[in-house]
Amino acid sequence: MKKVFAVFFLMIMIACAKVSVETTKPIKVDINLRVDIYQHVQKDVDSIMDEIYSDQQSRLNSIFVLPCVYAADFSSQVNEAIQGIKSRLSKMENYFASGYIGENKDGALEVVADVPDSVSDELLTDLKKENADREVLYRATADKNGASLSDVRKIFFEKHYEKAADGSFFEAYDQATDAYIWKKK
Repeated sequence: MKKVFAVFFLMIMIACAKVSVETTKPIKVDINLRVDIYQHVQKDVDSIMDEIYSDQQSRLNSIFVLPCVYAADFSSQVNEAIQGIKSRLSKMENYFASGYIGENKDGALEVVADVPDSVSDELLTDLKKENADREVLYRATADKNGASLSDVRKIFFEKHYEKAADGSFFEAYDQATDAYIWKKK
């Protein structure tokens, strides 16, 4: 029994030995970590776009007959921007259909064709308001999600492209010329 105990004691001592791992130089560890916030940005963009493009009937809660509340943690300034965009929506669609305006790569609207004098002043005023409201949405979404403004603009651009009618102008990258050019959807 003493031999078994001695062997057991020896095994425990050997198994519990302290091992020291030291280097003369620090160990360099390269870790690439990317937190994907785009799913949150995408969700907010979808909510905003639904609010802009949906009609009142589809936004009603059928059980309680209450308007749908999207992204409740956005400010009143964002709500005002959404209402401004909604109020100009049919005008913007007409300007797009007429070929007067297009959306640039940053999600802002620009004049892309000659505009008749009878429409010019109103169109420029509407574009200025539209771009100001869009900027409010872009900045608020970026701030809320800790995302870069350029990433948010890109996501909104993609959503606007999806919603736009065929024939609308959008600024797109052209590999052949290595530049951004206006193209019809």
